[in-house]
Amino acid sequence: TAASAHLGTAINNFAYQEHNAAVGECPEDLFPMQPSIEPGRVILADAPGLGVEFNEDAAADYPFKFWEAPHYYRTDNSFTNW
Repeated sequence: TAASAHLGTAINNFAYQEHNAAVGECPEDLFPMQPSIEPGRVILADAPGLGVEFNEDAAADYPFKFWEAPHYYRTDNSFTNW
């Protein structure tokens, strides 16, 4: 989101950007610096770079949980994508 928002600010005829609504809701201990999301806009930091910092020490408190997308099968037990 931060990279896309920076790209959008560099294009003079840029109009709309879709983003995940949960971007501004990341845990602040994991991402102490992240873009602010307000309705209808992304507020970018004035600092150099993308304005995102990741705290590796805090990541140890969030254990990895493997997730696999559901597998869908037809009535004849063959695989399908929906």
